[in-house]
Amino acid sequence: MTDLLHKYLYHSGSASGVLTEDEHNKAVAMCDGYGEKSVAELKNLDLTWDWSHVRDSSDEALAKAEAYVGSLVTTGLWSGLHDVRGS
Repeated sequence: MTDLLHKYLYHSGSASGVLTEDEHNKAVAMCDGYGEKSVAELKNLDLTWDWSHVRDSSDEALAKAEAYVGSLVTTGLWSGLHDVRGS
């Protein structure tokens, strides 16, 4: 598990409110702890904030999600800054 994903995707992570809902859900959908799920499937199952789906993901899925979140936060160009706790 990476600190970056915990910080931005975990419900009580230090920067959990920084990404928009769409950005957060896209990153969670890149994970595969419960198998490959689309954002719509995760929403229907009420799993968009279920940490087990992220935590139990394969190394490859975690790397993909981390690269996506990292690209949003390191460029400072993410589309929905809700707070600045993680900056």
